[in-house]
Amino acid sequence: MSRTFGLLCVAALLIFGAAPAGRADTLYTYTGTDFTNFDNPSLLPTGVTGVSGSVTLATSLGDNFSGFVTPTAFSFSDGATTITQLNESLPYDSFYFVTDSSGAIIDWAVDLCAVGPSCSIPVDYLETVLSPGWSDDYSLYIDSGGTYGLAWNSSSPGAWVEQPISTPEPSALLLLGSGLIGLIGAKRRKFLP
Repeated sequence: MSRTFGLLCVAALLIFGAAPAGRADTLYTYTGTDFTNFDNPSLLPTGVTGVSGSVTLATSLGDNFSGFVTPTAFSFSDGATTITQLNESLPYDSFYFVTDSSGAIIDWAVDLCAVGPSCSIPVDYLETVLSPGWSDDYSLYIDSGGTYGLAWNSSSPGAWVEQPISTPEPSALLLLGSGLIGLIGAKRRKFLP
């Protein structure tokens, strides 16, 4: 009996010690409108249509927020090329957001570059901006000779949607662990003389 009690105590300590703190990341998804203007379209990869993407933050932006953020993860695409935290040059990229009193994103500037620590050529550069007097999404490709292809739209911003992502609370893990320990104890008790 004391051995079973000891095992239960050790299991409870492991559950409490190994349980991560509860956390709720927030995913913001952006859907832009299709590009309507093109310069040198022959230099653009096939499939360039419009900017869309997502940003994951450790916490929600909240009400009346204004400032730069560092996402835990992100992914943006123009339909042909996808830029994520794995293939971009973070020191030159930025994520700036402004929210209203209900926490909805009303102004933003996301600038991403997919090549080299200083965005050297060839380059793929994505931007989406909505600020007073200026709104556009664009994708810029520059080849090694310095020739560029550009796709953009003006005055037709896309929209952001906030989606909270919750991770399990320690209490949920404790409940699961307690249930498993109880089942193991009941099974063991059944087979002991």
